[in-house]
Amino acid sequence: MKVHSLLTRLATTAFVAALCFTSTTALAQMQGTDKRKQTTIQTVTVDNGKSKDALTVKFLNLPWGEKTFSFLEVGGNSFYSTRDWPFAHVKLASKAKWIGADLEPGDYAWVVTPKSEKAPMGLSLWKFTPGASGTFLVAGDVFTERPADAVMVASKPIVFERDQPLVDHLDITASANGKNASIVVRYGTRSITEELSLR
Repeated sequence: MKVHSLLTRLATTAFVAALCFTSTTALAQMQGTDKRKQTTIQTVTVDNGKSKDALTVKFLNLPWGEKTFSFLEVGGNSFYSTRDWPFAHVKLASKAKWIGADLEPGDYAWVVTPKSEKAPMGLSLWKFTPGASGTFLVAGDVFTERPADAVMVASKPIVFERDQPLVDHLDITASANGKNASIVVRYGTRSITEELSLR
């Protein structure tokens, strides 16, 4: 009986230890696959005739799901609803125009402002001077702040269309149509298309 009891206790101890190890490993793996920390900087470019890379757009492949980004569309008092979201770095090699605003060559941040009680969801463009890294975007940082020296040059209210196949991260594509650049911003099933006139 004593031998049997000892074997039972040893087996139980081994099982509990294995269970704890498995749980700890699974937790570590879950923590190690945090999609927010795995975001990387993506780049798309548009040529304007013979002018190569007339427009460059850099962005993070943010894991903006349907639920997360709905905070920006609906508004409220949550963290996601009460801060601006700079999501793309637009670099112009020459002059351009967006929603009637004249843009000089240089660097701009595209920023989404959540809906509030007083205003609809908005999109704005801010001119800034890049630091040593060349961009305000930081890989793995989904809460990147708007550049401290940024100055807004244009803004407008926006509504995302729900017309796309589902994607689980922010995706931006750009294409040229003559001297116009068409930029499509997608997340979840939503999209907006912005047109820049290149000179």
